[in-house]
Order: sequence, then C-alpha cells, then structure tokens
Amino acid sequence: MIKRVIKSVLTFILPESVYSNTVRSYGNLRGFLKYDAPVILRKVNVLPFGKYGRLKRFRNIHKGERCFIVATGPSLTIDDVEKLKDEYTLSMNTIFHSFKDTSWRPMYYVIVDRKMYPYWSKEPGFDFSGVKAIFLGSNVDRVIKEERDAFPSEYDILPHYIYRQFIEKADDGREYVPAPYKKKFSNDISAYVVVNNVAFASLQIAVYMGFKEIYLLGCDCSFEIGKKNHFVDYDFSHRNISQARMYAVMDNLMLSYQAAKKYADAHGIKIYNATRGGALEVFERVDLDEVLMPSQHI
Repeated sequence: MIKRVIKSVLTFILPESVYSNTVRSYGNLRGFLKYDAPVILRKVNVLPFGKYGRLKRFRNIHKGERCFIVATGPSLTIDDVEKLKDEYTLSMNTIFHSFKDTSWRPMYYVIVDRKMYPYWSKEPGFDFSGVKAIFLGSNVDRVIKEERDAFPSEYDILPHYIYRQFIEKADDGREYVPAPYKKKFSNDISAYVVVNNVAFASLQIAVYMGFKEIYLLGCDCSFEIGKKNHFVDYDFSHRNISQARMYAVMDNLMLSYQAAKKYADAHGIKIYNATRGGALEVFERVDLDEVLMPSQHI
C-alpha cells in the first residue's frame, strides 16, 4: 500500500521520461528512493545541496585545459610523477607513499574507499601538504566522523553514489552492480559522483572542472592475487576477495569506462590512456613521454 502511494506521488511530480529511466528501469523502489531521488531533487534545486554545495566552486575552473589522472597501478613509477610537476594532476589512495621520494604533489587528491581509509590514514606519510584540494566520498566522511578521526587537511565531500552489495557478500561478482548503474557518468559532482572505483570518480571530477584533454596514468585495471597490484604494494588480504570475484569487478569497471568514453565523445572531451601495459583498452593509448614533448600537445 505504502509503495503504491509513493509510486503515485512520484509519477505525479516527475516527468514520465525521468520516472521510466529510474524507478521502472531499476525495478527497485528502495534503491530509487535511497540513491536516485536525492540526485534528482538536487539537480532541480528542490533538495538543498548542503555540504555538497561547496563543490560548485570547482565547476569549469580548468575549462579547456589538460590534466593527468595518476592512478596507483604497478606500472606507475616515481620517474612518471616527476615528469608531471608542471601539469594539472589528480591522484588518489596510496599515492602518498611516493611523497618521500619526490617533491611532486598532485594538485587534487581523492579517496572513496571507506573500508581501506582506516588503514591508509594510519600509515607513515599520510600528509597532504602542498595538495590544493582533497575530495573524500561521503562514505569516507562518515567513517571519519564515526571514529572521531581527524583528517590532516581540509577536504570537500563528494555525494557518493553507488548501488551495490559489498563485493565480499555478492553472490555473483558480475551482478553486484545492477546494470543501469554501471552505465552512469556524472557531469555534476555537486549532485552525485558514481563511485565504481576511485579513478572513475576522478574522471568525473576532471570533467566537472572543465578539462577537455584527460590522460590516465597507472590505470592498469588488472588485479592478480599474490602479485604486485599497486606501485607501492600493501596488504589486501583482509578483504578476503577471490580472484574470480576480482575479474568480475574489472568486467564491471570496463562498462563504466565505456560510459565515460560515450559521454566524452558526445561532449568534445578527449580521454587517453597513457598507462604502460595493463588491461584498459577503452581509450586510445598514448606514450607519456611523447605527450609531454612541447610540440606534441594533442
């Protein structure tokens, strides 16, 4: 009875196209109310943006520029980041392990994994002096407040948007994210950010900032249990995830990157993969050294 009432209200206040593309396509009213309804209401300025309103100051601040999204795959080297000192860069997660070996610092830093944050925050070198702005997923912000932790720098909160089971509990890794969510890409981070992984979240931040030429580096998109999977490896055993499940995560992630490419192609944005090796073939591959040559600005 209550569900029928809510659906009646939604069909009355929402355009038919919006209702069809959200509630009906997901077939899950609870998921819609928890994840999509706040996004729609923020976009039409019915729901106050609150803590996410601060993000609006980043809109198009780098319009037409190029940037490098520095992920932490095993192909990344200190020499790579040294070459990026004069570039706009976004980086993430355990990149702070590189700080002891280089004066380079990313301009922007991102964390969206609430399960790994408590481990990283206690590691040596977790210091972001010299970073212009820090973005944390709203789920990470909740962990900080619940544990009465103190992040070492001021940060902005991303409206973390993902509808899934935790991968450790999903029956089938390929289905742990419902299909409609795999194909979403946000062009307004003050309304929502699709958090299928941190590099994908960083792509949405870069697009919102107005970058028109985006290079992915260290984005290997591969994970082999028992092998080095990050440029500085760390213990991942407490996650208790099987290799088969990790392959499924990568399958899901490729669908997300395809959504990013589709959006970029439609809006005149160029996304390139400057990673050496790895499994990401969605974007055109380029050589980092050639890109950084003064005469080779694409």
